[in-house]
Amino acid sequence: MQLARDNELKQWEIKRGGFYQHDTAPSLKCSFLDEKRVRLHQSADHIARTQLALVGVNVASLNLAAVKLLRSSYGEGLQEIHYDITTYDQAIKCFTVLIYLTDTLSTAIPTLPMSEMRHCFTDGEKRPSPEALKFLSREKFQSKRVIAGDMLVLNCAVPHYGVANPDEQDRYVLFLLYYPSSSHKPDTEEQRYPHGVRS
Repeated sequence: MQLARDNELKQWEIKRGGFYQHDTAPSLKCSFLDEKRVRLHQSADHIARTQLALVGVNVASLNLAAVKLLRSSYGEGLQEIHYDITTYDQAIKCFTVLIYLTDTLSTAIPTLPMSEMRHCFTDGEKRPSPEALKFLSREKFQSKRVIAGDMLVLNCAVPHYGVANPDEQDRYVLFLLYYPSSSHKPDTEEQRYPHGVRS
């Protein structure tokens, strides 16, 4: 958290929903803080891989695409329902791990089993049918209270969204995305929004 709150992090980008994102890949000028950044990267990767293995994922075949720090202030951070990967064939092989660094509400995930939601994920520019979009209403998603250190593991074929930060203190979350070594590295700045996005 010391690194997350340090003024050395100067590349915060505002994203849809009003939250901020900082890539942890670029080096920092201050060698002491850069050492913390490297340790954060390595420890987060180790923790995430351990959690993935616990749920039966073959982590040996996965590469790390990105580690990003997400920050949102009180009332900010509400996202549109989305998928982290834009094509189903790749999404089903990829995984997102969220590590909560502060007590907060978790990312919202569907209450329905994924077997009932496959028709909601369309590729290209094709919009889901009106019937499919009914499966992607916020009422069919749930979010739970989590504490610092809790994690959420998602297959990238799972629709989800970040909820608004309900707490007065800033919320910090680490986002990690893994993809199979046999596949091309996904663009972690592109997501699929079944309902479209607000301009």
